[in-house]
Amino acid sequence: MKLERLNIKREMLIWAVERNGQSVDEYAQKNPSFSKWIDGERMPTVKQLEDFANQVHVPFGYLFLNEEPKEPMPIPFFRTVDRHPKFNLKLYDTVIDLKRKQEWLSDYLRENEIGAAMFVGCCVGRSVEETVDFARELLRKESDWALHVADSAAVVRTLIEWLEEIGCIVSVQGYVGTYNRRQVSIEDCRGFALIDNFAPFIYVNNNDRKEAQYFTLIHEFAHLLIGFSSGYGSGSDNDDQREDFCDKVAAQFLVDGSLLKHKWNGNIDAMARTFRVSKIMMARRAHEERLISDADYRVYMDAYWAYVHEHPAKKETGKSGGDYYATTRRRLGFSFLVHLGNAVKSNQLSYNDAYRLTGCHGVTFDKLIAR
Repeated sequence: MKLERLNIKREMLIWAVERNGQSVDEYAQKNPSFSKWIDGERMPTVKQLEDFANQVHVPFGYLFLNEEPKEPMPIPFFRTVDRHPKFNLKLYDTVIDLKRKQEWLSDYLRENEIGAAMFVGCCVGRSVEETVDFARELLRKESDWALHVADSAAVVRTLIEWLEEIGCIVSVQGYVGTYNRRQVSIEDCRGFALIDNFAPFIYVNNNDRKEAQYFTLIHEFAHLLIGFSSGYGSGSDNDDQREDFCDKVAAQFLVDGSLLKHKWNGNIDAMARTFRVSKIMMARRAHEERLISDADYRVYMDAYWAYVHEHPAKKETGKSGGDYYATTRRRLGFSFLVHLGNAVKSNQLSYNDAYRLTGCHGVTFDKLIAR
């Protein structure tokens, strides 16, 4: 029996590979039959094309189009690693996945007349200081709260609990959906915020250090307070005024100026450990509060970056190393799971739709909701 082969445009095959962040040569070396497809020597079978679509993470139907579809990033990202970055599929898929969850949850909360998150956009027009004060009051956090928590990991856990208590959905994950081989690098994304009056979302890259996650949580929370969706990755120069504003809010929330002056002992590294922040953040705040001179700040920063260059830190993998359910709960957000479980129990959401939203099925899903 002769196999049916599909006539797929060469340009679409090349586009699908490059969309996945690979070069054509790189992909062809590992998949020799691909070269025959793009050279026109032989076309793929249905099964081969389905396998190809899965490998490069492209919707099967897209391969039959006459030209590549437009896939604009739903929110702006601010990075200096590449001033004009190419399409990033992992990042795109992550944002789209969370927007899909957000849309379902927002509709569910509206239909059930569950109150809106009244803080979204309420700090438009306020100063950095006013926004920091508002955030502390809303979260019920004094300026010294982090100094009394065990470590940076505990700071992050505690802050997530408080953010979810007031209506945020916080997703902490280091890869795309349930595909732990599709790691999202911190160079591309440390975090992002998705605005919605009923279901505001914060994403934090779990591949980042805990001190950096602490900063990201408040930076993205500030985005919710000014009602502006966006994300950022390593090296962001924040030439956008709103990004700069959120940076300043996060910096002053993490390291209060008056408290820093009271605690200051002249040792940047020790102060960073005390406040549960990164050394670079502490140096910046000490300089802003005039506790170190311009010259000392430049010397410290030069030495810091020289050390980082010579001793690159091991990248955190985002793996929990243990409890699958705890990892999944952090990935989806505790509040999201609570609402989703209630929707299933009240027959407002089918099990199949719940499986699609969570990536969990059958007994695994039941155990996740039960926990």
